[in-house]
Amino acid sequence: MITWVLLNLVGAVAAAGVAFMLYPILNRVADTSVRKGLALWYVGTRITESGIYVVAVLATWAFLPLSREFAAAGAPDASHFQTSGIMLQTTQDLALALAQSVFAIGAAMLYYLLFQARLVPRWLSLWGLVAAPLFLIASLSLLWTGDPNSTLANTFFAPLALQEMVLAVWLIVKGFDAAALASGSAKAQVA
Repeated sequence: MITWVLLNLVGAVAAAGVAFMLYPILNRVADTSVRKGLALWYVGTRITESGIYVVAVLATWAFLPLSREFAAAGAPDASHFQTSGIMLQTTQDLALALAQSVFAIGAAMLYYLLFQARLVPRWLSLWGLVAAPLFLIASLSLLWTGDPNSTLANTFFAPLALQEMVLAVWLIVKGFDAAALASGSAKAQVA
C-alpha cells in the first residue's frame, strides 16, 4: 500500500509537470489572446488535478493507521473504525472523481489547442475532443451509480485512456509537427 501511495504521489506531481512542459509550446503556437489564456488555464487545471489527487492519496494513506487501530481494538469497538473507513473510502472516491473531472476539462482544452495549432494530426486531436466529454461523464457517474468502477464508467473512460496512450507514443516517435511549431514561432515574432 505504501508503494502504491508513493507512486500515486509521483503521478500527481507528474500530471502538473507535463502541463508545465507543454505550456511554452502551447503558448508559442497560440495565435490569439484567447488561446494563450486557454494554454494557461490548461496548466491551472493540471495543477488543480494534482492537488486533488494528493487529497485522494492522503485519504488512502489514512487507511494504514486506521487498519492498525482496528486490529488492535478487537470486536467491541469495530463499528467506530468501520464508520471511519467508510468516510475515508468516500473521501477517496469523491476526490478521485473530482480530479478525473478536472483532468477531462483540461484534456478538452489541450486537444482544442492541439487541433487549432495542428501540432499533431487532426484525427488525434479530434479523438481527444470527443473522448474528453465521455471521460467527464464517466468521472461524474460515481455520483449516480455510487460505484467508481461501474460498467458505465469503465466504458466511457476507455476512449480517452487509449487516446492518451496513442498520443504519448505519437509524441515519442514523431514529436510535434515541425511546420506548425515554426509557424507558431513566426506568428509570435510578428505579434
